[in-house]
Amino acid sequence: MLYALREFHYIDLKMNWTDAQQYCREKYTDLATIESMADNNRLKGTESTFTWIGLHDDPLSWKGIGGNERNSWRWSSTGEFTGRDNHNWRQSEPNYARAKQHCVVMNSDTSLDDGDCNWEFYFVCYNAANPPGQRTFVLIQKAMNWTDAREYCRNHHTDLAMMLTEPEARDLGTVKGPHRVWIGMYREPWRWSDNRNSSFKNWRDGEPNNAASAQYCVYFYRDYTWGDSDCSKLFPFWCQTGDKRKLFS
Repeated sequence: MLYALREFHYIDLKMNWTDAQQYCREKYTDLATIESMADNNRLKGTESTFTWIGLHDDPLSWKGIGGNERNSWRWSSTGEFTGRDNHNWRQSEPNYARAKQHCVVMNSDTSLDDGDCNWEFYFVCYNAANPPGQRTFVLIQKAMNWTDAREYCRNHHTDLAMMLTEPEARDLGTVKGPHRVWIGMYREPWRWSDNRNSSFKNWRDGEPNNAASAQYCVYFYRDYTWGDSDCSKLFPFWCQTGDKRKLFS
């Protein structure tokens, strides 16, 4: 079995992340995608302290109404993107504060915030109905983190609450009462320039941190670790050609 091996190319030109992406797509294949420590260790032999790689967390995909990219908001029960469903975000939210907030909580006034999935809140489950689409909601007055809340809902009901219509949003708000609760919206931050998932990461200590809520692109540090940075910074960068795919067996 043979594979075309992805090759990495160091580009000693200082560009912002978007311009580096365009350069790589025009002259190579794309900005570098790193899927393993073996890949990571091949990015060597430069004197640059910081170099761009292809990992980013495009805010246009998850702020406001959201999008349908891999790092956009989706529902836990279906895995489908929320698209233009109800997004009653509180002012200045979502903000991915400290690069830790990628689960959604509904506030007492029914506005939405992104929150650290390890926080503990009451939560709302839903029960599927027949005919489909007529969901009923149940408030669970046990404080849990988002993952445990989802597991509870899947074991005892259908899943964490999802709402696809304004009436459902109102019903959910009524059921939860004055409480701040988890609902089933979440996202998986970070995706590669070629739109792959980012299961492998090699963050530096304390990274990512989304400092000043403005760091959405990832640099490769000369010690082989990664950090998030303002995408407008000017760094050299790594392009790639080829891919890891089976040619024949």
